[in-house]
Amino acid sequence: MYMGDVNANILPTSDYVFKRLFGVEKNKDLLIDLLNALSEEYNLMPEIKNLEYRNSEMIKKYEENRSGLLDVRIKTTDNTYVDVEVQTIYYDNFVERGIFYNSLMLLDGVEAGSRLKKIPNVYSIWIIKDKISKECEIFDRKTPIEIIEPTYRKTKFGDDYKKTNVNFTSVYIFLSKFKEGIFNTKLENWLKFVDNRSMNGVTDDKILKAIEELKILRGDNDIRQMYETDIKTRLANDLNRAENIEKGKIEGLKEGIKKGLKEGIKQGKIEGLNEGIKQGLKKGEKNKSIEIAKNMLKLNVDVNIISQSTGLSIEEIDKLK
Repeated sequence: MYMGDVNANILPTSDYVFKRLFGVEKNKDLLIDLLNALSEEYNLMPEIKNLEYRNSEMIKKYEENRSGLLDVRIKTTDNTYVDVEVQTIYYDNFVERGIFYNSLMLLDGVEAGSRLKKIPNVYSIWIIKDKISKECEIFDRKTPIEIIEPTYRKTKFGDDYKKTNVNFTSVYIFLSKFKEGIFNTKLENWLKFVDNRSMNGVTDDKILKAIEELKILRGDNDIRQMYETDIKTRLANDLNRAENIEKGKIEGLKEGIKKGLKEGIKQGKIEGLNEGIKQGLKKGEKNKSIEIAKNMLKLNVDVNIISQSTGLSIEEIDKLK
C-alpha cells in the first residue's frame, strides 16, 4: 500500500515524463493497464493483451513546417492503432488535431495494395491538464471525458445520425474537470496518478509500479535537467507560434505609437514618436515575459528558474499565481 503523495516538481503530465513512464518497452504493461481501464469504462475497444510501440515521428511535413510527432503511438495485436497525447495547455483546435493525428495513423495502418478491404481502427487519447477556454463551444464544461466518433446520415430515413463501422475515435480527458468517485476504481486511480494527486492507500500493483518508476525519474539529475530544458523549449515554441499568429497586433507597440504620435504632435518634435515606440516595444517584451511565466507556473516550475528565464522578479511572479 502506498502511504505518501506523488508531489515532486517532475510531473507525469509533461509529455517527456509521460513517454518515459508509458512509452518504453519495460513499462508497456502500465500503458496496457491504463488503456484497458479507460476502455472498460466506455466500451471503447477490445481488451488489449499485448502491443508494440510504433515510430512516433511521421515522415511528412505539415503546417508551420513541423513534422507530425506523436507522443506515445502503439499497435495492438488486433490491428488497432492508438496514439496517447498529453497536453499541459489547452488549444481550441483539439478536435481538428484529433482528426489529423487519427488520419496519420490510418494512413500508416493501411497496407499497400489492400484496396481498403481492411481499414484499421484508430484512436487518439488526449489527456489535457489545462482548463478549456471560455470561448470553447464544443466541449461541455463539466464532463471530464468526451468522445468524438465518426457518424453518417441517410437522409431518406430522416435526420438520425448513425455510427459508422470504422472506429476513428478521439477521446478527450480533461483532468481539470475530473472529480473522484465517478469512475471505476482502476481508471480513477490512473487519472489521479497522471494528475499528480494524492495516492494514499493505493494497492494496485501496476499503479504502484508507476509510482516507483516516477520516483526513479525524479531522483535522476540528468532527467531533471532534460525535463526543465524540454519545458523551456516547448514554452518558447508556443510563444513563437502565438507571435506569428498575432503578428502586427502587439498591443504594447500600438499603444506606444499612439503615445508617440500624441506627444510628437503636442511638442512638435519627432523625439516624442521615437519615445512612444520605445515604450511600446518595452511593454510588448514585458507582456511576453509574463506569458512565459504564467505557462511555467502551470507546469510547477520553480520560481527561481522562472525568474532567471524571464527576467521578472520573484515578487512579480508571485502576483501571477
